Amino acid sequence: LIMMADDPIKEIRESAVIAVGLIGTPEIAPQLFDLARRNPSVAVRVVSALGKIGGEEVRAYLVRLLEDEKELSKMASGQVSKEELRLAAVKSLGNIGDKKSIAALKGYKDNLPATQNIFFKKSPVNKAIVEILSKR
Repeated sequence: LIMMADDPIKEIRESAVIAVGLIGTPEIAPQLFDLARRNPSVAVRVVSALGKIGGEEVRAYLVRLLEDEKELSKMASGQVSKEELRLAAVKSLGNIGDKKSIAALKGYKDNLPATQNIFFKKSPVNKAIVEILSKR
């Protein structure tokens, strides 16, 4: 399946990534990280799949995406929006749902600069974080 994630046909790539997320194990995560860097067109799907796979390495990667604007920009590469990637990372951390993932989401929300926080309140990312935190 992971080899199909490099298929030239976008629908096949996306389907392969979804399938890997459903049946994958944390050991496959480094290959998915690499795939997201090499192929930004499936990066959002990869980040979503990672939330189904879980594990410590996946959590660290997702937190890095949230906190490191440079890493997020590099992954987006102008092919997907940083906001879409950020939202996928938030939802994936919520899917993992362990204490460290929830703490990372709370920390991200609490540590935004005041000016950014004003614009952030109505964003899909903030709404997702608020929803996830309200269930904990």
